[in-house]
Amino acid sequence: MKKIKYLFGLLLIALSFSLQAAEPQFEFGELNVSGCFNQDCEITFKKTYAKKPLVFVMSTIERNGRDAPSNLFVTHVTTTSATIRQHLAPFRSKDNKGNTILQVKDIGHSCNNRSFCLEKKANKKINYFVIEEGEVNFGGKGRIKAGKVSVNKYLMGGVKLPWADVDYYTKEVSFSDEFTNPGILVSIQGNGENYSQRNNWITPVVPYVDIGWRGNYFYLGLDRSEVDYNWPDHYDGPAKDVAYIIAEGAGVYKGLQFTMGAGATPNTLDNDLNGFQKVTVPVIRQCDKFIEIPGSSGFTEQPMILASKSSRKGHNGGWLRYCQAKKTGNDYSVSFVNDEDLNERKQNTLERKHASENIGFMAFQRKVSEEVCDIFTGPAQTWSYGAEAEVKEHSKIYNAMSGYQLGFPRNGDMKFNYDSCVNRACEPTPSLMIPSPSLESFRYGNKEVKLSTGSKTISPDRYKEIKVEGSSNLTLNAGEYWVQEFKLEGSSKLIVNGQVTVHILKEFKVSGSGFINNEQGSKPDNLIILGHNSDSEVKMDAGSASQDNRQGIVAKALILAGDEVLLKNTVLYGAVTTRELKMESFAKIIGDSDCFDSGPTYRLEISPDKKDKVLACDGEEITFSVIDETTNKVAQNFTGTLAISAPSTTPNNADVCWFDSASAPIGTCPSSVTHTFTNATGSVKYKLSSKDLASINIQAKLTSHGDVTKTAGAYTFVPFALAIENKDFVDNVAFGQIAGREFSWDIVAKAKSGNSRRCDVMEGYTGDRKLTVSHNRLPNTAGVKLKIKANKSGSTLRDASGDFDFTFVKGKATGNKGIYSEAGTVTLNIKDKQYQGQPSEMSATESLYFRPFALALCDWNDKNHSLFKGDASSGVGLAKSGDRIHFYAKPLAWMGSGYASNNAFKTPIVNKNEDYYCGQTALTQFVDDTVQTDLNVGVYSLDTPSDGLLGDNVFGVDAKFKAGSEYGKGIVGWGDVGSFKVGLGSDDYLKKGFAVPPASFRIGRIYPAYFELTSSAVKNAHPANSLTGFTYMNQGWGYDFTLTAKANGYTEPTTNYSKFADPLKAKVNVALVDGDAALKANNDWRSRVTPMMPAGLINWNKATISKSVSDAKFTRLIDPKKSSATVTDDRVFPNMKVVVYSKSGDHTDPIVYSSSPQNLVTDSETFVGSALAGRLDARYGRMALDDVGTAFDKTVTVPMRVEYWDGQKFIVNADDSYTPFDGGKYCKQMIWPVDSAHSKSVLQGSGTHVTTGKTLDIQANPKRTDYYREQVRFWHKLVTTTPNKKPGEQAIACPPRLGYTNLSWLTYNWRDQGDESPSTVVTFGVYRGNDRIIYRGEKGMTALPN
Repeated sequence: MKKIKYLFGLLLIALSFSLQAAEPQFEFGELNVSGCFNQDCEITFKKTYAKKPLVFVMSTIERNGRDAPSNLFVTHVTTTSATIRQHLAPFRSKDNKGNTILQVKDIGHSCNNRSFCLEKKANKKINYFVIEEGEVNFGGKGRIKAGKVSVNKYLMGGVKLPWADVDYYTKEVSFSDEFTNPGILVSIQGNGENYSQRNNWITPVVPYVDIGWRGNYFYLGLDRSEVDYNWPDHYDGPAKDVAYIIAEGAGVYKGLQFTMGAGATPNTLDNDLNGFQKVTVPVIRQCDKFIEIPGSSGFTEQPMILASKSSRKGHNGGWLRYCQAKKTGNDYSVSFVNDEDLNERKQNTLERKHASENIGFMAFQRKVSEEVCDIFTGPAQTWSYGAEAEVKEHSKIYNAMSGYQLGFPRNGDMKFNYDSCVNRACEPTPSLMIPSPSLESFRYGNKEVKLSTGSKTISPDRYKEIKVEGSSNLTLNAGEYWVQEFKLEGSSKLIVNGQVTVHILKEFKVSGSGFINNEQGSKPDNLIILGHNSDSEVKMDAGSASQDNRQGIVAKALILAGDEVLLKNTVLYGAVTTRELKMESFAKIIGDSDCFDSGPTYRLEISPDKKDKVLACDGEEITFSVIDETTNKVAQNFTGTLAISAPSTTPNNADVCWFDSASAPIGTCPSSVTHTFTNATGSVKYKLSSKDLASINIQAKLTSHGDVTKTAGAYTFVPFALAIENKDFVDNVAFGQIAGREFSWDIVAKAKSGNSRRCDVMEGYTGDRKLTVSHNRLPNTAGVKLKIKANKSGSTLRDASGDFDFTFVKGKATGNKGIYSEAGTVTLNIKDKQYQGQPSEMSATESLYFRPFALALCDWNDKNHSLFKGDASSGVGLAKSGDRIHFYAKPLAWMGSGYASNNAFKTPIVNKNEDYYCGQTALTQFVDDTVQTDLNVGVYSLDTPSDGLLGDNVFGVDAKFKAGSEYGKGIVGWGDVGSFKVGLGSDDYLKKGFAVPPASFRIGRIYPAYFELTSSAVKNAHPANSLTGFTYMNQGWGYDFTLTAKANGYTEPTTNYSKFADPLKAKVNVALVDGDAALKANNDWRSRVTPMMPAGLINWNKATISKSVSDAKFTRLIDPKKSSATVTDDRVFPNMKVVVYSKSGDHTDPIVYSSSPQNLVTDSETFVGSALAGRLDARYGRMALDDVGTAFDKTVTVPMRVEYWDGQKFIVNADDSYTPFDGGKYCKQMIWPVDSAHSKSVLQGSGTHVTTGKTLDIQANPKRTDYYREQVRFWHKLVTTTPNKKPGEQAIACPPRLGYTNLSWLTYNWRDQGDESPSTVVTFGVYRGNDRIIYRGEKGMTALPN
C-alpha cells in the first residue's frame, strides 16, 4: 500500500493508479548537511525513476564577502540517488616572486579581519531539483523542457566570446518556439571527477540565448574561468555530460506554486574600490541587490530557488551562487552572486567584480501534496461509476472545468438543474473522474470534546466525539485529528490554526448557521476532511431558505466522503469528492483550491462607502470595483455580472433610483441594476438618487462568481444644501488642482425642483452671507493650511478656518479663490449657521485634490542640481554607459504659467532649465504611509547627438516614496552614449486620472564605460601571422585591432560615440611594451619600432576604431662606439606586448581599457591600456656557415644554422623551420692562390627553408676535375650590399646575375666590419686522393680535417 504525506508529513494515504504518467517525473527539496567539502553528500530520491534522471543543485554564499569561491558539483547519479561535492575553486596563493598574495582558511578557522584572507565555508542548506528527460506542461501556465547533451567546448577566462564565433566555440541546442522568454539552467552530470584540481575545474555556462525568427537556440560551453594559464584561446577538450532545463511560466498547478523564467543580476564593475575591497565588497553588493521574483505573491513561504547564468558578459568566467531571500509585503525577492576564481598574478589585481549577467531561475513551493491533489481535481467529482448527484432548487457549482464539466459518470443517477453550473446545467464528464482512493486504517481513540459556551483550543489526537454547540468557538491546532463523529450546531465556529486534516469514521455534521475555517485569510486547502469508511458522510444542513441567505453555513474545506455529502443552504469554498452529492436550497460549491485551476478570487469595493447630506435632487456617484485578490488591483479583462440594489429604509422602494448619466432621467429609473462586464476593466460608476429624504444602504453582488457580496451606506439624502463647484481644475478631474497654484471656486445654494430628481438654484438665497469654513488635510501637514479668499469686496487670502463673508447673487457666490502650497487631499467644509439644527442644514463638504506640478529629475547626491552636466558636444561627463544613475524625483509646486503648457494637464515645459527646476523647494507631503502612488520612469527620447540613435538599452527603476533615507530615490541609465531625455510622471495620484504629467529632463553626458578589444592580433613573422611564434629583429611583423566603446552590462556597442565632438572623443595611441619588465620599471620600447607606432588615432566609426599594420620592425640596437652597421644587444625580448592606450589628455571622460589590462611605464608617467592578443617574440638573430675543407675535386657540404641570442650566448633557433636559403646567391673572395682567374668554384644548394634551425643542403663545388688547390671565402648573400674587403685582401665579387636572398635580419658583425651576410671559408685540396702523399697545409690554410 502506497503511503502519502500531506503538507505537514502527518497524513498517510495509499492510492493506486491504473494509468502511468506520460510526462517526466520531477521532485525538488532542500538537503540539510554539515558540509560536502571532505565527503560525498547524497540526495536520496523520493520517486522511482526507470533511468538516471537529471540533477541540479544551487550553490550558496555568505554575505560577508569572505566566503571563498567554491561551487557544488553533481559527481554521480543513479536511478535512486545522486552524489554531490563542494569544491573550492583553484586559486593563486603566491605571485611570481613567491610572495603570498592570498590565504584561504580551512573550515572552522577565521581570518580575524585580515586583508587578503578568505574562509572556506560549507554549504549546509542545498536546494536541488531532479527531473527525467522530456517536457512537463503545467496546465498551460508554464512548461519545462529537460535534456542532456555532450559538450567538449571549453571557454578560457579573460577571452571574449564574440557572437560571430559562438557557433565555433559552443554547443548549439535548439528548443521549441512555444517558449518566449525562458530561463535556461545547466548542470554538469559528473562521473566521479575531482573538480577541485586545476586541470578539472569547469562550470557549465550559456553565453548566449537566441530567440528569433529562425528558431530558438541556446549555446552551451564549459567555462574554465581563469584557472588555466596554458591556453591562449577557447579550445576543444574532453566531452562532458551537461543537463539543461528550459523553463518558463508562473501560477499554480496541482498544488504546486511556481514561477520560472529569465532575469538579470546587478552590475558590480564599479571602480570605487581598492585593495582587498575588490575581493569582498562586490560579493556584499551583489548580495544586497535583490531581484523580485515575478508572481511571487502567491508563495506563502520562502520557495525553493534554483538558478544559473545564461550569459557571459563578464569574460573572466564565473558561476552563480545564491545569497539571500527576503519578503516585502506579499512578494519575495532574492539575490545572487556571480562568483569568480582568484588567479590574478598580483595581489593588487585580485578582484571579484562582475558585469550584470542574465540568469535563468525556478522558484517552487508545494502548497498541497500531489497525493491530495490527485483526490481533489475540481470542485466536485467521484471515483464511482455508480455515483449519484442531485443539484436542485437554487444550488450552484462554480469554477467547473470549462465552466460546466464535472467528474461524474454519464450513466449514473445524475440530476443537475438547468443553471446548476451558473449559466447552464452541469455536465457529467467521465474523463474527469478520479481513481478510487484507498485510505489507511482508521485510528481509534476515546477522548471526547463537548463545548456549549465560550472558546476552546485542542491539539491533534484520537477522539471518539467532538461536539460544538451554541455560539461557541473551537480552534484546531495544526496536525491530524482522528474523530469518529464530529458535530457543529447552532452558530458555532470551527477555527483552523495552520494545516489541519480531520479523519472521520462515521459522520461530520454541521447544522444551524455555523462557520468553518472562515477566518480572514483562511484557505480551503488548510482544512482537509477525509471520510474513511464506505458509509462515511459529511452533512452541512442550514435548513431551507426563501432567498439567498448569508445566514446559512459557510465553510472552506476539501471534503472526501465514502458515501454522501449533503449541502443545504451552505456555501462551501473548496472541493468535494464523494459517491453521492446532494445540494439543496441555496447551496453553493465554489471551487477553490491550489489543486486545480479555480480562477482568480475577487472581492468588491464600493467608493464612497457612505456619505452624509447628499442632495436628493442631485444624487451621489458611486464607484463599484471588482478587485482581483491575486494582484490586489482592479480586475482587467474581466467577464462577469454585477447586481446592484438599494433597498430603501422607507416603504416606497421605488423612490430609490440608479442611473449612469450626468443627470437623472425625467421619467422613472430602476431601483436595482445589473451590469455585465465582457473582457473589460472591472470598474463601473452609477449614480444613486432618492426622492425620499432618508438614509439609504446599498448592496452589490457578483452573481457570476459565487455571489461575492459587499454592502455600503448609509447615504443620507437632504432636500436642500450648499454645493461647492470647482473651477480651473486640471487633468479633467473635478476638484483636481496643482499645489501652489491659485484656483477659483463657487458656492451654489441648491434645492429640489418640481422634478424631484433635478436641482434648482435657490435664487432667493442672496446677499451677504456669513458662512463658517473649516478644512482638514491628508497627509496632515503641520503648518501648511488651505488658504481661501471670499468673493466679498475687500476680502483677503487667509487660512480656511472661521467665519467668512460671501456675497450671493441669485443663489451663487462666484469668484472665490483658494491656494494650497502642499500636495495631498483637503476636505473643505462650509456651513450657514442660520440653518443649524434644522432638518436640512445649508452646508457643503467637498474634497479637493492637490498634486505636484512636476516631478523634477534631479541628482540624488546633489538634490538641488540636475543630472545634466554635458552632452555630445560640450560639458562634462556624468556617468558611464550602462551604469545605474541614482536620481531624486523632486515633487515641485506650481512654478508659474510661463513654465506650463496651456492644456488641461498644465504639462511642465523644462526647455533646458533642468537646474532651475531642481533648485526649487521640494514638496514634503507628496506621499506618505497613508497616501501612495506609482511613479513611471519612461517617455525616453534622444537629446544628443542629434543624428544618433536612442536604441532599446534605456532603463529605469521607479522612485520609491516611503519614509526613510531613500525617499524619492530612483534609478535610470542608458546603454549608449550622449545625452538623453527622461520623462518622470506618476500614475493615478489620490484619484483616478489625476496624475503628474511627465516632463522631459536631459541626462548627460553619458560616455562609454570602457574600451574593449573586440578583435586583435600581434602577427609574428614565423609562422606567418602567428600570435605565438617569433620574429627576428629588423624583420617585418604586423598587428591589427578593433577597439570598441562599450557599456557596462550590455553586449551591444555604444554606436553614438563617433558622433561626439572631436575634443570629447578619446585619442588612441599604440605602444610596444616589455611584458616581462619589472613592476614600475620603464617598459616602453616604441623607440625601437619602425615605422613609428600610431598616436592620436581619432577616426572612430560608430563605436569602433581600427588599425592594421603589416610592416612594423623591431630594430636592432646600433652600437654607437662602432660602425653604424654594427649591432649589440645583450638582452632578450620574448614577451613584447602591443598596447593600445590613451593618455590623460587624450580623452575628456574617464574611460578605462578593459581587455587584457597592461601597464605602459615611461620615465614620467604610467598608463593602463589593453594588450592585443598574442605577443611579439623579438629575437636578435644571425645566420652562420661552418668553415669546411675537401679534396681539390670534391663537392663539400657547408653546414648552415640560424641562431639567436638567449641572453648569454647564441644558440640554434630550433623554432625556425621557416627561413629560406639559396646557396647560389653568393659573394666570393679568393684567399689563395693570389691568381683567381683560374678558380671555378661556386656555392650552391637551395631548399624551401631550414629545419629546426639547420640545413645541410648548401654545398661548395670546385667545378673542376683537374688538379687545382684553392681556399675561398663564400658569403651567402642576404643583403644587396657587397661585404667590406679588409686591407691586403683580394677583391670580393658578387655577380649581379646571382641576386640575393632577402634576410637582412640575419646579418652579423662576423669580421669586425659591421653587420654582413654569413660566410664560410672553403679549402679545396686539403688532400690529393688516396695516394700516400700527405701535404702539410700552407700558412693561412684553415679547416684541416680531423
